[in-house]
Amino acid sequence: MSTDAFVPGAVVVVRDEEWLVTQTEETADGSALSVQGLSDLVRGTTATFFPTIDTVTALDPREATVRADDSASYVDAVAGAWAPQDAGMLVAVGSVLSSVVSDFQIRSTAKSHIRATQVERLAMPDVLDPLMPRLLLRSLRLNCLTEAYADLWAEVWDPAFAEDDWLLDPGYPDAPRLGDVGPSWTPEVPLRRDIDRRNALVEIDALMATMLGITAEELSTIYRTQFAVLHGYDQNVYIFDANGRIVPTSILQVWRRKGDKLAEEERTATHPAGTVYTYDLPFAPRDREADFQTAMSTLDAA
Repeated sequence: MSTDAFVPGAVVVVRDEEWLVTQTEETADGSALSVQGLSDLVRGTTATFFPTIDTVTALDPREATVRADDSASYVDAVAGAWAPQDAGMLVAVGSVLSSVVSDFQIRSTAKSHIRATQVERLAMPDVLDPLMPRLLLRSLRLNCLTEAYADLWAEVWDPAFAEDDWLLDPGYPDAPRLGDVGPSWTPEVPLRRDIDRRNALVEIDALMATMLGITAEELSTIYRTQFAVLHGYDQNVYIFDANGRIVPTSILQVWRRKGDKLAEEERTATHPAGTVYTYDLPFAPRDREADFQTAMSTLDAA
């Protein structure tokens, strides 16, 4: 099975139950999938599976069906949102909701649930803002992972996408140009490299802040003071190699002991699908606050 099927956000079946993939990483015991339970028997639980041991099957979203949740353990209503006949608005709302700005607004309400009233109060940039196509492109390239999204991609496609490019420096040699896409979905549309996906999210935050009149310093303050867990992951877990891949924990453990004096075999690990990767030095975290500043300065200079 292709490793693309196991990206965070994918739904998989393991031991006859459905799970949402929240993280993939290499460990000393092999490749691991961190998951959260979706089906009745496992809802609300978390687990870690090893594809080399367990049979892991990725579900195709095109084969999904919608049914009412009548389980006795579910005690709240299911809330949803949609944009009838306006796929662009749907993607715009999804883009807004994926930003740390919106996350911060939700946190500041001190509510235990996210309901329509909380979402309706979120700051929404003008859909006619000249930066909106740039926001949509990053969201689409993060989410349109398979051909199941081809119709959405085609409907939201904007010729301005082809003129767009990264606000941040490329994360590795030969990184794809952000605007190197066409009106039809292809396997090259989704961003798959770890650093590309991370940078797209950072740029969504920078675009949102710019459109809402938030400064880079204010955005950094929100991140630093309200997202301590993410800040910790940025410094200690999300360590990238020279090719923009997150370095597996098993290799990081050796690197932290020996520094850059690692033999090639010590920098080599096997991905869940069986692909063997050699992670190239140097290894380093990325500075999210500095990247906020760079991205927003690039926007200001445009």
